[in-house]
Amino acid sequence: MFEALINRLTRALLSFKWVNISLPIFFIEASGFGLTQINQEIIPPIDFPQTIVLAFNPGAKSEALRDEVTIPMEDEGGIERIVNIESTYSNRVGSINAMSEFGTISIKKHLKDVG
Repeated sequence: MFEALINRLTRALLSFKWVNISLPIFFIEASGFGLTQINQEIIPPIDFPQTIVLAFNPGAKSEALRDEVTIPMEDEGGIERIVNIESTYSNRVGSINAMSEFGTISIKKHLKDVG
């Protein structure tokens, strides 16, 4: 019985070629409509306790960037509960990575005070 059903379906699809074109188009349009209507909250918004600060200074050497930007930001005492601060610097670019514990502080508000 199943074999006869598949046989009839195959013959119908071969004789009506418009069905082969219209069915995929219908399913694609229905999928697109469904995606626009669904409420997607699969992954909630997460604020990771890590802030990366990049400093660019064209023409500056790595020692000058270290002394003028990286060391003052590492020595900033106004940011509490920082777990780890890592910094790297090279010619023209300095990077500071400040990490804290989940849910403790927001580092972004303290960065405005660092000049």
